[in-house]
Amino acid sequence: MKKFLGIVMGAVMVLSIGAMAVGCGDRGSQNGDEQNKLVVSILNQTSERDMYNAVAEAFEKANEGVTVELLPLSNYETDVRQKLRSGERIDVLHVPDNYVTPFANDGVLENLEPFIESTGFDRSLYFDSMINMGKLNFNSESDQFMIPRDYSKFVVYFNKDIFDQYNVAYPKTGWSWSDFLETCRLLKQKMPNGYVCVDASMSYAILNYGMLASCGVEQFIDENYDLIADTSKMEEGLDMIKSDVLDPGYAVKPEVYKDGDFVRMVAAMSIGVRPAFATYKNAELNFDVVEFPAIGNTPKVATGSSGFGIYTDSEVKDLAWEFISFVVSEEGQKIMSKNGAIVPVLKSLAEDTNADWRKITNGQGETVNQNPFYLFNERDVVGDYWGNLPPEAVSLYNSYWATCMNDYLNGKHSMADCFDTFRKQITACKRMYPEYFE
Repeated sequence: MKKFLGIVMGAVMVLSIGAMAVGCGDRGSQNGDEQNKLVVSILNQTSERDMYNAVAEAFEKANEGVTVELLPLSNYETDVRQKLRSGERIDVLHVPDNYVTPFANDGVLENLEPFIESTGFDRSLYFDSMINMGKLNFNSESDQFMIPRDYSKFVVYFNKDIFDQYNVAYPKTGWSWSDFLETCRLLKQKMPNGYVCVDASMSYAILNYGMLASCGVEQFIDENYDLIADTSKMEEGLDMIKSDVLDPGYAVKPEVYKDGDFVRMVAAMSIGVRPAFATYKNAELNFDVVEFPAIGNTPKVATGSSGFGIYTDSEVKDLAWEFISFVVSEEGQKIMSKNGAIVPVLKSLAEDTNADWRKITNGQGETVNQNPFYLFNERDVVGDYWGNLPPEAVSLYNSYWATCMNDYLNGKHSMADCFDTFRKQITACKRMYPEYFE
């Protein structure tokens, strides 16, 4: 077992071989009420808490005598490590997609294949790209360690009132990158100074993995956790962002970006994911949604999901699996998607035109096109950009990469200098934290 466990778990909580080998049939391993208690970690956000309170209540109602205790995590990067280190009980672990492989490799997550086989869980009922998020390196042939709870991808929100005011045609399904740029040209030409075409952080929304994938970037690091030798495709993607979007003034540079231009109605469009829906609705904006514009001959769009896995030290693994199965059942998915917080990962519900989640309106009570949130599955990016990075290193590499991107896009350094800095940061990280990579 890697030294990550010694760092993250501490001496009080070392995962034993016996714990890792426990499969189905262990629900009765605890005495008394503890065998009917389930501790589930979730994100500490109002929408998340409300959603899972409803799910927990429904699960308890369907399983008499069972108690679900929700364990909110304010900051996933730090809180989950602290909880595991302290020995605090967790049975069902909330897992973002990029933590599946490192957590599984380090023995934190139980292999779900025995549970899937014994219960007849049918993965074909769910979107393939999302199911693969819960597998090692997102490989469809690998074992399952996390079951995704939702379907999440980048879309383009647009303010219909601004488009109407300046007599610019709404974006339409099937639009391309060229269409997007032409729309921005027309908007910039007609809108007053201080307005921008698109509200987007260059390090996150516009410059997302989908755009780089459309340029052919499949991986950021090699098997040694170093920057890939051939960075030409990365350069192509970064150059496109700078020349097509930043230089013409269609969006502000990263160093001066402030979130909220779309809500303040000084941006005509915003690139984001599903959670932004509630923000824009609450702001009473008259918005609609279209898919991210297609780039090149093999367009891609950044997709992702989070879900649940079973912690290897849990002593109620069967009960944990029952809860996970309930979350992605039709009943669980209806509860979670009812108020629009998520897009269902269950295909039948996502595609049901009469489903409650599809009836959610914008801030002016008008119908919103929900199709962009789950259609165009062939464009989904399910890439292993960070390879088998240990969990402790994921956030560090992300921060190094963000610095690299932003320095170039802000015009502070050349591309070569930014990549050189990125390489030096990686080297320093390996020297400072050798235990992460052993």
